[in-house]
Amino acid sequence: MRILFTGIYAPGAQALASLVRRGFEIVGVMTKPDEGPGQQPLLTLAKQMHFPLLVPQDLRSESLRRSIQELKPHVIAVAGYHLKFPRWMLALPPLGVINVHLSLLPRHRGPCPWKWAILRGEATTGVTVHMMTARFDQGDILAQKEWPIDSEDTGESLFLQLSRLGAEALTEVLAQVQTGSSTRLAQEESSASYEREPTDEDARIRWERPAREIHNQIRGLHPRPGAWTTWDETRIRILRSSLGEAVESGAPPGRIVHCDGTLAIATGNGVLNVHEWRNDLRSGPSPEARPPVSSNLLV
Repeated sequence: MRILFTGIYAPGAQALASLVRRGFEIVGVMTKPDEGPGQQPLLTLAKQMHFPLLVPQDLRSESLRRSIQELKPHVIAVAGYHLKFPRWMLALPPLGVINVHLSLLPRHRGPCPWKWAILRGEATTGVTVHMMTARFDQGDILAQKEWPIDSEDTGESLFLQLSRLGAEALTEVLAQVQTGSSTRLAQEESSASYEREPTDEDARIRWERPAREIHNQIRGLHPRPGAWTTWDETRIRILRSSLGEAVESGAPPGRIVHCDGTLAIATGNGVLNVHEWRNDLRSGPSPEARPPVSSNLLV
């Protein structure tokens, strides 16, 4: 079975390595034209294995179509990609285009599902291997694997864990496709949800919300885009937090009620302990970076 592999960053690197270990025939690797640190594991492996490397700027070009047609893939396997596949690419391989998505579809369709799973305060998430169609994340399900969300997980740590799990699931499904033993299950549209990539406004902390929701916001959006607030007209990124004890009576949301290496901040329900923060000039905790007790964080 001739596989054209498409992927980027950690999901792509993990999945390609898994397919190589399993001995699949990889006829080419398509990825984004980016040679930054996040891409290096994938690029290094592709070059070591001497796989033909495609790094198109645009998937609509005729030269890309000819290049892929010449590779004669039976299936295109996808582990993360930044561009929408055109219809000709979806129709080209006889066994279809198979994608791994880092959520339990049909929940959390969209580009950053692991972040939203933490933001929503969910206890479990997982990965889905599905047929790719012209409609984002809506093709038939081939396999799913669940994964627990730890109370200390951040968007970054969960992303890396799901990347490894997704690589495992994609490899297992491709083995089933190769033997003709794979099965399909239509997605249940009544359970579907879609979330876009979090914006800067999504990352803004509203102190009137409960402490647990703000804590999940900080975890889910770490390290990018990073939850933020303002103090004395300066934007502060909150990097690490925990849930605190009950708030002092009458303290309004956003009030710093205690400062001793950790900032204890009143919220709409409970206290949030902020252990690490940064702004354009300095990072916390440190004595010179501590706002005074009883100052307010602007919302």
